[in-house]
Amino acid sequence: MKLTLDSSVIAKLFIDEKDTRNAMSLMERSMGDRGELIASELILYEVGNVIWKHIRKKKADGQEYIKQLFFLNIDYIPLNQDMASRTIALAQEYDITYYDAIHVMLSKNNETPLVTEDKELLRKVDSAINISEALDLYVDLEELKS
Repeated sequence: MKLTLDSSVIAKLFIDEKDTRNAMSLMERSMGDRGELIASELILYEVGNVIWKHIRKKKADGQEYIKQLFFLNIDYIPLNQDMASRTIALAQEYDITYYDAIHVMLSKNNETPLVTEDKELLRKVDSAINISEALDLYVDLEELKS
């Protein structure tokens, strides 16, 4: 199973907050042949900024967090001109930010659910599901195999 992730999901792996355990469980379930996770390269910047804000308050060293971000089982997809054009059209269609539309575009291009905790995306985008719903997809897949 292939899923597209946005930064609201990946950030939970680094910042302990609501649904952090579910985000970790989603990463574990995607390991091996059970699934493939994709995200825009933009995630590296968005989550990097979240990590920076978090460690700045604690006066901690964030380099280890950033290293872990690159070792996640996620295929980071670069943005090209064609994708950028489709992204701006989706931003207009859904009345969402360009940043959010990048994740929607990847989801649509790859015909995958967009896993997000962003309430606006969950409300406006038909392919958007939350982390709990993504975990349910893995449970359903496992039940089909047995």
